[in-house]
Amino acid sequence: MKIKNIQKTSVLSGEIQIAGSKSYAIRCIIIAALAQGTSKLRNIPMIQDVNNALDVIKDLGAKVEIISKSILNNTMEAHITGLKNVFDLKVSKINTGNSGLTTHLVIPLLALSRGSQNICLEVGSQMAKRPVATLVQACRELGADIDSGIIDSASDFPLLYKSAIQPGEIEIEGTSSQYITALLVSLPLLDGDSKLIIKNLRSRPYLELTIDLLKSCGIILEHTVELDHDEISIIGGQKFSPLDIDIPGDYSSAACLMVLAAITQSNILIRGLKQKSLQADSALIPILLDMGADISWVANGLQIIGGKSLKGIEIDCYRCPDLVPALAALACFAEGVTNIKNVAHARHKETDRIDSMVQGLRKMGAKIEEHPDGMSITGSQLHAAVVDGCSDHRTIMSLVLAATQVTGESVIENVCGLTKTMPNFINLINNVGCKVTLENIVVMGFTHTGKSTVAAMLAKMLGLECVDLDVEILATHHAHQESEDSIDDIFAKYGHQYFRDLEREILVREIRDQTPKVLCLGGGAVMDPVSQELLAKQTNILLTSDLENVADRMLEHGVHGFLNLENPSRQELTAQLGSVYSQRQPIYAKFAKYVIDNNSNQADLYRQVEDMSHILNQE
Repeated sequence: MKIKNIQKTSVLSGEIQIAGSKSYAIRCIIIAALAQGTSKLRNIPMIQDVNNALDVIKDLGAKVEIISKSILNNTMEAHITGLKNVFDLKVSKINTGNSGLTTHLVIPLLALSRGSQNICLEVGSQMAKRPVATLVQACRELGADIDSGIIDSASDFPLLYKSAIQPGEIEIEGTSSQYITALLVSLPLLDGDSKLIIKNLRSRPYLELTIDLLKSCGIILEHTVELDHDEISIIGGQKFSPLDIDIPGDYSSAACLMVLAAITQSNILIRGLKQKSLQADSALIPILLDMGADISWVANGLQIIGGKSLKGIEIDCYRCPDLVPALAALACFAEGVTNIKNVAHARHKETDRIDSMVQGLRKMGAKIEEHPDGMSITGSQLHAAVVDGCSDHRTIMSLVLAATQVTGESVIENVCGLTKTMPNFINLINNVGCKVTLENIVVMGFTHTGKSTVAAMLAKMLGLECVDLDVEILATHHAHQESEDSIDDIFAKYGHQYFRDLEREILVREIRDQTPKVLCLGGGAVMDPVSQELLAKQTNILLTSDLENVADRMLEHGVHGFLNLENPSRQELTAQLGSVYSQRQPIYAKFAKYVIDNNSNQADLYRQVEDMSHILNQE
């Protein structure tokens, strides 16, 4: 998947609403699962990592009810009823996907269970590359028996739990504040007191955010900062009170938008952020001010007047590693040298973010020098280039904002990771004046070739939303006509042209919506000239199957109304299908970039789709 046709943008204006903080929301979701009673969470960002967290707590036994959704703001409200007994989890396998925070929070949580049943923790391919040995070892030192990794595997996963953790005192390296957060969420539930002695704590603001949130749930703990370490004492036998909270706006998501506004002739108002925030990435505001940006709090948000002369400075990112990609892009447009330092831990995110930004910006002409703990960037005249987004949301967004300031057409490849925290990023920047195009993935093919199945499988593997046009057509038709017609009913009652017009309307809408997704087309959608024009700009995957196999599936599941056949024989149906297919096949061939053959068994189909997901992840 690619972002392309990125046009140079000089002037931006308008307002941007920021969804709730991902890191705050995931903490709240896990705590809500452990609380007694029902928690009410509002302004939850509708993103992949949050969906992973919700799926995990449902798998563990918590009840999740989605109360409302705002498509415009990409947020939702959810009510979460906690687990009945966290010490006796009725689950054998949990998969946390590629969410680092969810995975870290779940590692000690699963070790609370005292049941005799083994629990296996699995993760996605990106998360499998990230180290968690420090956190696993902490759980072991508290008495848990956990097997990690597979023989001859470089990954710490999967984890297999054999016995529970106990209260105690341990010393732990603070290489990731998320490790400390994870322990602090689980330890208060144990029946005895515990103490953490933390050496070399990084990203302190995130720990302070966790402690503040825990105290709001009634958890008692004592945190002292010593000369060379931190100590946190946790009273055992505590219970979490339910939450009733609006998730504060996400500074991490706002970072690229703030930088984009600062480097263009802009007047942008950013809504949804709290002026007094414990979020580490709120540090971007004083950084921008130090560099010369015009940024101030007004009655209804944060206002940025762009186009001011910016100067390079020295930035210590030890406490705010997630800002590194945005700051690297920003530094290219500042006079002099910007030195980003003390942030070696940025190499252990979804990708090595120091390397990904150095490589990407260097391809665009940046004068940039890589260091073990950061980079030095001299203000540079960038040019268009094809660069790798490394499937990392922050790298992708930061390279996009740099590309909007150069002449020529840049292409950002490998961008599926954009859905992780801000799937509506392109829509947001386009709404204030940018011109950026996302190349979506489209699954097309003749009727009954397995398009819906393959599209859903592919979307899940890539972590994308799947939009099935037939499902959307039915929803739109039902809303317009106040009926419960099937696809065949629509053809019979309203005719072929009505169906195709609806199909075109929805395809145009979904492609104009620049949110990464997998689109599943109806078999005849390719015959429409407007649809063909749109398809020419997407990544199209053709599903093929022998007509005899198609006929067999149609006879089993029901013949589509567009064929106007009643109780046909296999031979009659195959002949009719051949007539229709002969008209469509040249169009399929014209627009297909990839082909998946669905003539064999389910295992072979799965293998082909898995191979395709790897290809698309690298595009």
